[in-house]
Amino acid sequence: SFIGKFLNRKRESTPAVVPDPEVRAIQVEPRKVFCRLPFIDGMSQKVQKTIRGFLGKYDPTGTKFKLIFLDNCSYLGDRFSFKDKGPLLMRSNVVYHLTCSCGEQYIGETERNLVERMEEHARTEGAGLSAVGEHLRANPDHTVDFQSPKVLGTSPYHHKLLIKEALYIQQHQPSLNSQVWSKKLYVFNV
Repeated sequence: SFIGKFLNRKRESTPAVVPDPEVRAIQVEPRKVFCRLPFIDGMSQKVQKTIRGFLGKYDPTGTKFKLIFLDNCSYLGDRFSFKDKGPLLMRSNVVYHLTCSCGEQYIGETERNLVERMEEHARTEGAGLSAVGEHLRANPDHTVDFQSPKVLGTSPYHHKLLIKEALYIQQHQPSLNSQVWSKKLYVFNV
C-alpha cells in the first residue's frame, strides 16, 4: 500500500539511533478500541460496566476499550424535527409504558398513532384482547390512564423500535408483558 511504502522509505532514509543504555525503556501504549452503542438511560452504564469487567478479566493485552453512547441519528431529519410536535396521542413510531392502578406494568411499541393502540388496550370485550385488556377484564376495579401513556423512546425505523422495546422490557421487566423480548439481543458473538 502507499502508506506502507512511504513508511518504509522514511525508515530507510532515517539514520539509526544507537540507544543510550541509561535511558529508560519506552513503554508502548495499549491499543485503543472505540465502540459506538445506542444510549438508553440506565442501561448504558450497566453495559459499559459489564464490558469493562469482562475485558479486565479476559484481555491479556490490556486493550483500552472506549464506549461511545449515541442516539444513533444518521440523517438530518433524525437530528431535529422540521415539524411542530403534535399531541401525545397522535405520535407514532414509539415505545410506550402503561401502569395499572395496582402497579402492574406493560411496555409496548407501535408504528401507528398511540390513540389507536390505546383504544385496543382499553377494550375488555370480545376476542383478541391485549394483555392490558385481559388484565382489566379480570380486574374490573383496576384502571389504566390511556390518555397519557409514558413514551420511552421513538424511532422512524421498525427494527430500531423493536430493539428499544426489547431493551426497555429487559430493564423494567413489566409483569403484564407476555413476551420476554420483541427482538433477541446479542451482546457478544460467541
